[in-house]
Amino acid sequence: MKKKAMSTLLVMAMTAMAVGVQAVFSFVSSWNNYFTPALVLHTDTKKTLPILIAQLRSADFLKFDMGQVYVMIAFSIFPVIVVYLLLSKFIVGGVALGGVKG
Repeated sequence: MKKKAMSTLLVMAMTAMAVGVQAVFSFVSSWNNYFTPALVLHTDTKKTLPILIAQLRSADFLKFDMGQVYVMIAFSIFPVIVVYLLLSKFIVGGVALGGVKG
């Protein structure tokens, strides 16, 4: 029983970097998802930031405010930067582990 617990712990320690990288990629892809929320959500109070940015840019070509678009883009990038900063040690560790020969 003790040997199985040790092997499970060893496997979890070896895959921690891969799980961290996958968590970053999954978060970024779901955060930037445009197609599925555009199909499902119809009320204005539940729309995601990528949908709101696209609607703001296409509202009126001649008089849309680029300042509002840039602020919304900054707000949409901020959570991605925070998640990356929290999990960056896993990405750097995974690259370093994969680049070592022998």
